[in-house]
Amino acid sequence: MFLERCKGYEDDAKRFVFLSSQTNNIQIDYDLVRPLFLRTMSMKTGAEVLKLFEQFRKNIKLNKTNEAELNQEQKHQMMKDIKNKYYDGLTKDLLERKAYPLAQIIYGEKTREKSYVESLDDEITGMIIFSSQSKMEEYKEKFYNLMDDKSQ
Repeated sequence: MFLERCKGYEDDAKRFVFLSSQTNNIQIDYDLVRPLFLRTMSMKTGAEVLKLFEQFRKNIKLNKTNEAELNQEQKHQMMKDIKNKYYDGLTKDLLERKAYPLAQIIYGEKTREKSYVESLDDEITGMIIFSSQSKMEEYKEKFYNLMDDKSQ
């Protein structure tokens, strides 16, 4: 709700998101920052969307409660889940706006994450991105990967 009221005050909203990682109760995830991304997508250029993406991606952290209460494995899994939802949510929003080149960049960043494990949804998302841009070689690669996984 706070971010929806920050129209025109994106820097303040970014600062809020950064500071909220220092709290005990607010956990930053894509649902929280989505209004800011939607506004940026509709009002600014693709470069601005990517800049915002990078700023938030670098600042994704667990809040203090989660940091203190979870063991190392749980922290790692929670961060992985938050990042996956962040990438998936942003990619979905970009696909809905037919911003396929930007979606491909975000998809590529997700696949470069060190804890990344490709899922069926990721394969299908890749197929949608590549087919929408008529990148048939990449599409075929995803398609054959998907078919190979099904046959095993």
